[in-house]
Amino acid sequence: MNSIKIIVIGLSLFCCQLVTSQTNSSDIVMNLQIGTLSEIVIPEPYLTIQIPVKIMEMRDVPGRSKRVITVHPVISERTTTNIRVYTQHYDFNIKAFINHSNRRATQSLDLNEFTKHVKPWKNSTDDSSTNSTNGKYKPDNMDPTKNTWELELLKGMLKVKPDLLKPNKHAHAIVQNRVVFGIDYIFHYEEGIVFKATLWNKSKVPYHILNLTITYKEKSGVPLISERETKTLRLTPVYEKYSKKIVPQGEKSHIIYMTSKLSPQDTGFFNCVLIEKNGTRNFNFDIPSYIKD
Repeated sequence: MNSIKIIVIGLSLFCCQLVTSQTNSSDIVMNLQIGTLSEIVIPEPYLTIQIPVKIMEMRDVPGRSKRVITVHPVISERTTTNIRVYTQHYDFNIKAFINHSNRRATQSLDLNEFTKHVKPWKNSTDDSSTNSTNGKYKPDNMDPTKNTWELELLKGMLKVKPDLLKPNKHAHAIVQNRVVFGIDYIFHYEEGIVFKATLWNKSKVPYHILNLTITYKEKSGVPLISERETKTLRLTPVYEKYSKKIVPQGEKSHIIYMTSKLSPQDTGFFNCVLIEKNGTRNFNFDIPSYIKD
């Protein structure tokens, strides 16, 4: 009887070890330590990355396109979180252990090794002319009727901001050669921050939007005495939409730029940069980080 119990216990332990080994083999694990930079190497340029900004910063590696990301933990307590990396064809989920004393910091994590275990996006395409975010097709116009997912997203935003698709006369704006660009609204929506902007082309030359980037910054010390920046975080859009990318004379383009949620300080600010394709009418200005829901 005892021998039977021993055999049953042994088989149970073996099965547990087998299940554990199978589960761990498919997990992507990364160990992060405060003060230590870690690299994430991905098989193709990324569309977006979701990282809890309370825990870490993320920055590109200069000169290496969007295939390498440097991750920098900025909190001292021990915690565990998930890092989501979306590329044109893949969706990676990385379990990150931060400041765990029994874990050695990961210097470089190469996601190319895990592509065999990650299912590609459905209906993914190699056509660079398609504009996609998080694996969902994103047409270059403001009419979302052809896409149920975008329609529901826009409906939800309009409930929070009924004037979302109208220019705000009180917007923070700047003028370059008769082209006006302003940030109309900044507000929280679900698990993100929405930046709504308007570009009004009053010139006689069409304006071709190349890209918009928004960076959150904080500074330490007393203003005018110490201007040392303590935090710089480029916000990666989880959703981006233009009414027009080429804005003809006298017309307006509405831009929606949605990023992951963060908790900005009153002393921080958002740096907005809009670049014209094959042109010099570029915009670079700062706005206070006050967010009104």
